[in-house]
Amino acid sequence: MIPIVSLSDSVSFIFCVIAALKLYSSYRKTRDPRVGYFLKFYVFLGIFFGFLSTPGILVFDPFMIELFSLNFGLFFLYIAVAYFLGIPLE
Repeated sequence: MIPIVSLSDSVSFIFCVIAALKLYSSYRKTRDPRVGYFLKFYVFLGIFFGFLSTPGILVFDPFMIELFSLNFGLFFLYIAVAYFLGIPLE
């Protein structure tokens, strides 16, 4: 069976990493804290998608799928949302 959801999460992971690299180069030039928060948002969102892409590609045990994709992944998603909500306050 082809893990379509895991493959699409892998593509989202790659896009988040590319966006984070571009934001990092912009942040190094400007040192704007809003760009820094946006950079951290994409870094943690990329980590979230990295954890979501592991089931079906790297991990096949149901307990490890729950541990990786749900617990660890959602932890990094919550951190990403916290940084995203902090952008307008800066």
